[in-house]
Amino acid sequence: MVNKKWKIGGDVHVPMENKLKFLYENGREEQVAMYLRNQNISDDSFDEQYKKRVECEMIHRHIKSTLNSITEAGETRVKNSTIS
Repeated sequence: MVNKKWKIGGDVHVPMENKLKFLYENGREEQVAMYLRNQNISDDSFDEQYKKRVECEMIHRHIKSTLNSITEAGETRVKNSTIS
Protein backbone atom coordinates (compact mmCIF):
# COMPACT_ATOMS: atom_id res chain seq x y z
CA MET A 1 0.00 0.00 0.00
CA VAL A 2 2.61 2.62 0.97
CA ASN A 3 5.40 1.01 -1.05
CA LYS A 4 3.80 2.17 -4.33
CA LYS A 5 4.39 5.73 -3.22
CA TRP A 6 7.87 5.28 -1.77
CA LYS A 7 9.34 7.77 -4.24
CA ILE A 8 7.36 10.62 -2.63
CA GLY A 9 8.10 9.64 0.95
CA GLY A 10 6.19 6.47 1.80
CA ASP A 11 7.90 3.98 4.10
CA VAL A 12 6.66 0.46 4.79
CA HIS A 13 8.68 0.31 8.00
CA VAL A 14 6.88 3.09 9.90
CA PRO A 15 3.98 2.38 12.32
CA MET A 16 0.54 1.79 10.78
CA GLU A 17 -0.76 5.16 12.03
CA ASN A 18 1.95 6.94 10.02
CA LYS A 19 1.23 4.83 6.94
CA LEU A 20 -2.47 5.66 7.11
CA LYS A 21 -1.75 9.36 7.55
CA PHE A 22 0.64 9.30 4.60
CA LEU A 23 -1.90 7.56 2.38
CA TYR A 24 -4.70 9.92 3.42
CA GLU A 25 -2.57 12.98 2.71
CA ASN A 26 -1.70 11.60 -0.72
CA GLY A 27 -5.20 11.03 -2.05
CA ARG A 28 -5.87 7.50 -0.82
CA GLU A 29 -8.74 8.37 1.53
CA GLU A 30 -10.90 5.48 0.32
CA GLN A 31 -8.14 2.94 0.98
CA VAL A 32 -7.66 4.31 4.50
CA ALA A 33 -11.41 4.19 5.13
CA MET A 34 -11.58 0.56 3.96
CA TYR A 35 -8.72 -0.39 6.29
CA LEU A 36 -10.38 1.30 9.27
CA ARG A 37 -13.75 -0.29 8.45
CA ASN A 38 -12.16 -3.72 8.29
CA GLN A 39 -10.47 -3.13 11.64
CA ASN A 40 -13.83 -2.20 13.18
CA ILE A 41 -15.59 -5.21 11.73
CA SER A 42 -12.96 -7.57 13.10
CA ASP A 43 -13.40 -6.09 16.60
CA ASP A 44 -15.67 -8.35 18.70
CA SER A 45 -17.22 -5.38 20.51
CA PHE A 46 -18.01 -3.49 17.28
CA ASP A 47 -21.63 -4.64 17.04
CA GLU A 48 -22.45 -3.38 20.52
CA GLN A 49 -20.65 -0.09 19.97
CA TYR A 50 -22.35 0.36 16.60
CA LYS A 51 -25.80 -0.12 18.15
CA LYS A 52 -25.02 2.66 20.63
CA ARG A 53 -23.76 4.87 17.82
CA VAL A 54 -26.92 4.31 15.75
CA GLU A 55 -29.09 5.19 18.74
CA CYS A 56 -27.03 8.32 19.39
CA GLU A 57 -27.35 9.40 15.73
CA MET A 58 -31.13 8.88 15.81
CA ILE A 59 -31.44 11.09 18.89
CA HIS A 60 -29.16 13.70 17.32
CA ARG A 61 -31.24 13.79 14.12
CA HIS A 62 -34.43 14.18 16.16
CA ILE A 63 -32.99 17.06 18.20
CA LYS A 64 -31.66 18.76 15.08
CA SER A 65 -34.99 18.36 13.30
CA THR A 66 -36.87 19.74 16.30
CA LEU A 67 -34.56 22.74 16.59
CA ASN A 68 -34.82 23.43 12.86
CA SER A 69 -38.63 23.34 13.10
CA ILE A 70 -38.61 25.76 16.03
CA THR A 71 -36.19 28.08 14.25
CA GLU A 72 -38.25 28.06 11.06
CA ALA A 73 -41.46 28.71 12.99
CA GLY A 74 -39.77 31.61 14.81
CA GLU A 75 -38.53 33.11 11.55
CA THR A 76 -42.04 32.88 10.08
CA ARG A 77 -43.51 34.69 13.10
CA VAL A 78 -40.86 37.42 12.85
CA LYS A 79 -41.53 37.89 9.12
CA ASN A 80 -45.30 38.03 9.67
CA SER A 81 -45.03 40.52 12.54
CA THR A 82 -42.77 42.88 10.53
CA ILE A 83 -45.08 42.75 7.54
CA SER A 84 -48.21 43.70 9.50
